Amino acid sequence: MNFLKQAFTTQAYQFKAALQAQDAAEVSRLLDGGYEPFGKNFIALVETGSPEILQVHFQTFGAQPGWHRVFQPLLYCLRENKFDRLEMMLGLDIDFNRELYHSHPLAKVFTCDADKQQKLRWLERMTVGGINKIDSREQFLFDAITHSFPEAADLAVRGGIFPRLDDEQFLRYAAKLQNKEMCLHLIEKHGADLERAKLKASFDKENGGVFIFLNDLQSGLKPPLPQEKPATIETLSQDMKELREMVAELTQMVKQQQAPVVRLDKNSSAFPQA
Repeated sequence: MNFLKQAFTTQAYQFKAALQAQDAAEVSRLLDGGYEPFGKNFIALVETGSPEILQVHFQTFGAQPGWHRVFQPLLYCLRENKFDRLEMMLGLDIDFNRELYHSHPLAKVFTCDADKQQKLRWLERMTVGGINKIDSREQFLFDAITHSFPEAADLAVRGGIFPRLDDEQFLRYAAKLQNKEMCLHLIEKHGADLERAKLKASFDKENGGVFIFLNDLQSGLKPPLPQEKPATIETLSQDMKELREMVAELTQMVKQQQAPVVRLDKNSSAFPQA
């Protein structure tokens, strides 16, 4: 009897009951008291919790260190394709400018099964408050390149990631992947220095293909020189004809300039006498 009484008074049982009743105040009391939902209670929180209850979760664990607490519901939704629930959570007040990038929902957006428009919307929502406090945030731009996502690269740059960091490491990485689209995007949109990237790549003997790819890319960016057609008898004859016509015109112009100017005197006989 005492065992059953204790079982019904545990925090796990109380949390389950609070979820079923959608009692945000009771959930808040339990979380503040140190309870951390796991297993079936965690899944129930993510899949059935009201916006008010989930907001309590984010506020409680958002005030504490540890990505696995504050971001775990979002990571679960991304992993399990619970995109409707994710959309609802992204409308709540969540501080995304924190923690390590590799454990951040930003990193998991790239690999989830959503389409690009959904991903871009989620990335925009997660970066609206900045990314300067996220450790290893440069990986955000690397991921955008890996997944050929120019719009995500723009978000990363707007968030403060310098696109020309460490002798054009991002451009060299795109070249390593032979990703022409992202190479051109970094060059044309973000001013990546192709010559500097080539110079750095020329010293990297282990990744010689990077220099070759960048060199080929640069060759393709130059406008092709006009190719002259080989001369034929017909083209030579036409050239000679045009040359003779031009000489004749010049000769006529010279003759006109050298001809004496005839001036008429008003007293000459050419005028009738009064």
